[in-house]
Amino acid sequence: MSKLLITGATGFIGNQLIKSLYLTNRHNIRILSRQGHGHSFSPSIEVIQGTLQSDLRDALKSTDIVIHLASAGVSSSHNDHKICFETNLCDSLNLILSAVDAGVRRFIIMGSGFEFGRQNEYFEKTPPTSQLQPLTPYASSKAALSALLPHIASSNKLSICLLRPFYVYGEGEHPNRFWPSLVSSAQSGRDFNMSAGEQIIDIQHVSQVISQIIAEIPKLGEYTFCWKNLGSGNIMSLRDFAQDMWEHYGGTGRLIIGSVPYRSYELMRYVPSCIPFIIE
Repeated sequence: MSKLLITGATGFIGNQLIKSLYLTNRHNIRILSRQGHGHSFSPSIEVIQGTLQSDLRDALKSTDIVIHLASAGVSSSHNDHKICFETNLCDSLNLILSAVDAGVRRFIIMGSGFEFGRQNEYFEKTPPTSQLQPLTPYASSKAALSALLPHIASSNKLSICLLRPFYVYGEGEHPNRFWPSLVSSAQSGRDFNMSAGEQIIDIQHVSQVISQIIAEIPKLGEYTFCWKNLGSGNIMSLRDFAQDMWEHYGGTGRLIIGSVPYRSYELMRYVPSCIPFIIE
């Protein structure tokens, strides 16, 4: 039975990952939590008090696998260079190197499909080894860490899996993001303003992402480094997705398509190739 340390436990993906892992009863689960931040998980899940900036070497000595999900900037309201690079690069690097010093040799690191930026628009399906061309502080900081990971893995004889999810939606998502905002408007009878919705995206529910993360755990140790995009193969326009969700949740207001301009960093195609690239 592997001992896992999971960061970002109270986040969108982390929260549901821990619940799913707990139900399998195949792993001992520990989470990293800031002082004073509680959680609603089982008492059998151990809490390590600290942050990504802490010296975690002693706490990590009995850990087999680190699953690093914590990040800053997913919500655009916190998407600035200072916060993103401090958390997603510097603090994340501190966690990884502390774990290495403690003897941890297997890691799953959560990246983002947004690291590819405009490269996504050049491919029918973006390969995991495509050039990184990020367009936001969040994506840039995630890409900066990603660029370091193959060297860290090879020089320390580690096994690291870098997962980059594409469009993910579901319960627990930040309320300011597209899907929760749309559902809230539909259920309350309000109108919902959105762009023309011509973006072509691979859409997956968070439960699909959780299944893919869990599937990678037993593969760790079989390679030095793995790049893998996470997608579902469910490809459609954002407009069609919005209309389907509006109907599903019984929206009685108006879905006002085209009333919001595209953002300067909008990607008009966001579809991954999910064939992994592996360095033995």
